[in-house]
Amino acid sequence: MDENVARLIAVLSAYSAGLPLVVGLLGWGRLTHIQKPIFWLVIWSIFIEMLAMLLGPYLHHPNLFLVHIFTVGQFLLLWYIFKQRLLIPLREVHFTFTLVAFVIAAILSATWIDGWMNFNSHARSFESILVIFFCLTYYYQRLQRLDLEYLENDPLFWLSTGNMIYFSASLIMFIISNYIIVDESMSFSVWAVHAILNTFNYLFLTIALWVKPTN
Repeated sequence: MDENVARLIAVLSAYSAGLPLVVGLLGWGRLTHIQKPIFWLVIWSIFIEMLAMLLGPYLHHPNLFLVHIFTVGQFLLLWYIFKQRLLIPLREVHFTFTLVAFVIAAILSATWIDGWMNFNSHARSFESILVIFFCLTYYYQRLQRLDLEYLENDPLFWLSTGNMIYFSASLIMFIISNYIIVDESMSFSVWAVHAILNTFNYLFLTIALWVKPTN
């Protein structure tokens, strides 16, 4: 893929975060206890994106260490969101274990495996697996309980669907990211695809913040 096209896709993906931001800000007063942390997830993504742009293109400083910080923050917010609804069939100890295991794995990845100044492929891969598991558990819970009259009005349905698509499709990219980086053309193509997936994920987050939950 042409470098300019890949960069344009990446820029459009970054700006697509404005959609859930605007919806969240306009509807803040009616956001539920599930939707508010989804909004903070959007804020976190935008904050790291802006900081990365400031350090990289403008100040010309290395900014890959921000990916390590973003990954931990992103997982913490997703963990908190899913924890509110998945205590059945899962238990408190299961969620606590996944949180502790991930934070330890992320620190090990940043410090001794990938390095702070490289992409955190191991931590991102581990995060993908855990979030996919959370999404599948949510779907299983919905099939077992059938307690929602209008599933399309459940913010967690849209969050789970967006994350399921994003992390499932991105998992292979995260695994091979540090191997393809030496091939510039391939690297641009892969991360352009990732940017497209990220854009779709923001669209699902927008819907999650837009819907009005009903029992």
